[in-house]
Amino acid sequence: MTEYFHFSKKKWPVGQILSGSGKPHVDREVERKIQATRPQGKLLRDDAFYLVTKPDFTRLGLSGCGYIHKVKPLEAVQTHDAFWLGQLQAKHLLAKVRARANNANLDERVAAAAVKIDLTCKEICQKYWSGESSEKYWAGSPTWEVLTSRVEVIGYLSPDAVCVQDTKDGWRERPKG
Repeated sequence: MTEYFHFSKKKWPVGQILSGSGKPHVDREVERKIQATRPQGKLLRDDAFYLVTKPDFTRLGLSGCGYIHKVKPLEAVQTHDAFWLGQLQAKHLLAKVRARANNANLDERVAAAAVKIDLTCKEICQKYWSGESSEKYWAGSPTWEVLTSRVEVIGYLSPDAVCVQDTKDGWRERPKG
């Protein structure tokens, strides 16, 4: 049976039903591009609740400390490789940097380095929505995000707050002291 996890700054009580916020999860322009290519039957990202199957939150754009909730999806799940979303964000950032009248060469080099593949935004969006793995496009492993409409909190991986950077390669209780 697949286990699902959600990271939140708030510790939700066991039994709590959670659903999407209705707000964009990344830059509004990036969300607009990805939503414009959303196939019929796929969840609206703004209305989705985000989960992972491996409690590593370091590659999902999260920061700070919070709680890792064990959750049970109450609706069907859809799995996507978040690498594609990251590439769409990197292309958007690069375009913004290049459009600035006073852009510095360093800013452009940094933004360009984040773009790891030479695909159009539409191609990237199609790969995201199809659930295609990014493993053949770069040396890293896929970062799977799971979307659903509603979940129930069924427990926690730690009773205490955990910092995102401590979840690298998957959270596991560390010895104290």
